[in-house]
Amino acid sequence: MTALRSDEGRRDNALRTRGIETDRFPAARLRLSAPLRLSSRRQPLAGRLTLHGVTRAVRGTARGQRFAGEEIEVVGSVPITMADFAIEPPSIAGFATVEDAGTLEFRLRFRPAAGA
Repeated sequence: MTALRSDEGRRDNALRTRGIETDRFPAARLRLSAPLRLSSRRQPLAGRLTLHGVTRAVRGTARGQRFAGEEIEVVGSVPITMADFAIEPPSIAGFATVEDAGTLEFRLRFRPAAGA
């Protein structure tokens, strides 16, 4: 979570201490309930997401594909409600606010370890 970046440095600094508080909760985890098939088509996924120190059951979609060689990419999304994870949506004096509902998007690339 500490690698999250936006187009605004001040917003990135706020993420560290407010909202998702990456200084206090530097990691998130999505544990799938069942393996994901490698397919270019989106497919449903179910699992448990730990975010901001809170774990909840979630459902979303993902697709996975193999690239040349042994590389695999998985791309997906899970709808979330910040209140479900004890996250207070950031607000700047009421002028700029963040909605409570959003989408967690992820893109993972897997490669064999060197020498494997």
